[in-house]
Amino acid sequence: MKKILNMGVILALLFVTSEIAAQSDIALATRAAKLQSLSEKLKQRDHKERQQAQVWADHIGIPLRRELPNGKVLELQRFTPGKGPVFYITNNISAADTVSTDEVWPGGSAGLLLDGGGMTIGEWDAGAVYADHPDLSDRLTQVDGATAISNHSTHVAGTLIASGDGIRTDTRGMAYAGLLNAY
Repeated sequence: MKKILNMGVILALLFVTSEIAAQSDIALATRAAKLQSLSEKLKQRDHKERQQAQVWADHIGIPLRRELPNGKVLELQRFTPGKGPVFYITNNISAADTVSTDEVWPGGSAGLLLDGGGMTIGEWDAGAVYADHPDLSDRLTQVDGATAISNHSTHVAGTLIASGDGIRTDTRGMAYAGLLNAY
């Protein structure tokens, strides 16, 4: 009797486990489909807004994108009726210094031994990253085909993945052994 009861419990557990696994596969596929659909809608909206921004900028005689003297980039994203133009401006406020990333690196106080190895990071910024920078050493892919080099984009790329092996050794990025996909 005890063996039959144990077998029944085992079969019930297997059934419940397979049901949970099946539900999680279905839920995962559903979420992936919804995310893909949302991504497509947002891409279409962005494309339409960028076209409208270009028409508006041409109409009033301003550039769509402008690099400022301090290296930041100002870019018209869209024109919202009743509100006006919406601009984005790039910022990078000594990020590596303020988040104590060095504590998760090998030798850091957290003991986590993280260096970004095996990781690919995405950067969406003002323009192309200078791919020949010695601290980026063949770990950069300019995914969108941008060709206009941006100092800010290159600086942010360095903050993210600079090896610290190039011109200055104190320029190590947060994930200094990682890869970067730039857009």
